[in-house]
Amino acid sequence: MKNTKIIITIALLLILASCADNKTAEQTTPTTNAQQTTPENTQQESVQETIIDEPEQTKTQLPPAPIENNVIIEKSRRLSPELRDLLQKADNEVKSMTYLYAESPGNIGFDTHFIKGTKIKIAIFEKNDYAVDDYFNIVYLDTTDQTAHGTCENRKRCLTKIVDNTKRVYDLNYNDYRTKTPYEWIKDVEYAEITGYEMINNKAVTKIEFEQNEIKTEMWVDNRYGLPHRIIITDNGEETTYSFKNLLVNTVKDTDVISPLIT
Repeated sequence: MKNTKIIITIALLLILASCADNKTAEQTTPTTNAQQTTPENTQQESVQETIIDEPEQTKTQLPPAPIENNVIIEKSRRLSPELRDLLQKADNEVKSMTYLYAESPGNIGFDTHFIKGTKIKIAIFEKNDYAVDDYFNIVYLDTTDQTAHGTCENRKRCLTKIVDNTKRVYDLNYNDYRTKTPYEWIKDVEYAEITGYEMINNKAVTKIEFEQNEIKTEMWVDNRYGLPHRIIITDNGEETTYSFKNLLVNTVKDTDVISPLIT
């Protein structure tokens, strides 16, 4: 009996051992199958690796807040229709002009200017004292060539028993006699405002004002021809007046501004 129990015990142990080996084999079989490489498995792994290796998306960043600058936008300045029409009258109405010109302070006399086209004749204000030698009282300017010539056309002062200056022509410095004409003054106006209506030199005028580079300009502009009769420039508190008295329009002839002595 004792031997029989031993044999049964050994048989049970062998059966248990066999069952244990079968279970272990069953557990290792899926692992082996998982290690086998197939095209589908490879593609899935690549996709997974790509997803893993893909860098994180950068978060959308908002642009920085704008810096507030105190920018002052200058209002577009335009001439009023009334003033624009006034300043254009000279182009349509004026063919020639003559006037007595003076600049003060400094010039106490009035030179008479005759202007037509590019030719200017200036009858110089004649003082009481004068020298007969090299005396002239008329200046002819050509604005195209920028030349200036002097002649003597006052026979009482140009012709004596020993001196005859009536046939002489003097070469002069152009810039010494060239001044801005009323037409040139008005064409320089880019912007202005109307400040009133007055009478000056018995003419109805419109007063306009403007300031540029801290220099104030006042003009009294003829209502009919659009030319200034008077201009006052104020620079750093100092005033300079330009006067165009007895302004007449379209009365100058070619013979008035050309000397037969000047070729």
